[in-house]
Amino acid sequence: MKQLLASAADERVTARFVRFLVAEGVIPPPRGGRANADYGEDHLSGIRRYLSLRGLGLSASRVKEIVAGTAGDSVPVQIAPGITLIIDPQKVVRPPNADDILHTLKQVLDLIAPEDGADA
Repeated sequence: MKQLLASAADERVTARFVRFLVAEGVIPPPRGGRANADYGEDHLSGIRRYLSLRGLGLSASRVKEIVAGTAGDSVPVQIAPGITLIIDPQKVVRPPNADDILHTLKQVLDLIAPEDGADA
C-alpha cells in the first residue's frame, strides 16, 4: 500500500480512499490477499481515472457506473456554463478526432449563440 500511495503522489489518495475504491468496485482488490496486499499499475491507473472523472464534476456513483460499464447509453459532462457534452460510450469512435469535434462545436455555438449577440 505504501508504494501505491507514494506512486500516486496525490494527497487525496490515502489508504482509506484506496480501500473505499476497492469496496465500491472501482478498482480490483489487491493481489495476494489482505496480509500481503500487492497493488500494481492497474490500481494506480484506476485511481487516476476515478479522480479525473470526479474532477470533471461527475458524481461518485456515476463514475462507478462508467468504470463498471453500466453507465447506460449516455454520460453527460459539463464542459462550460451552458455546454454539456453527452457521450455514448457504446458508439464513440476511438480515437476521436478532437480537431473535428472542436470545429463542429464552434459551428454549433456560432449558430446557437453568436458572439456579440449578432445574428448568424
